[in-house]
Amino acid sequence: MDIPIGTVVDVLGDSGSWTKVKAQGKTGYVMTVFLAPVDDDEEPEIGGTIEERLTRLEERVAYLEEAIAVG
Repeated sequence: MDIPIGTVVDVLGDSGSWTKVKAQGKTGYVMTVFLAPVDDDEEPEIGGTIEERLTRLEERVAYLEEAIAVG
């Protein structure tokens, strides 16, 4: 199951490092580290300039590093 970056998915459950999701009419599993919470009030940010996208990527890496350190 290929899920484009920035796609909002429905979380159906998780089991450790894998999360069961529904996206684009399909159900499957993705590694939990590839998921990030999205506020209900905002749209996911997938466009922008290279600099904006790089900043978001760096923020995502920091978030994942923190999640790994805690978990």
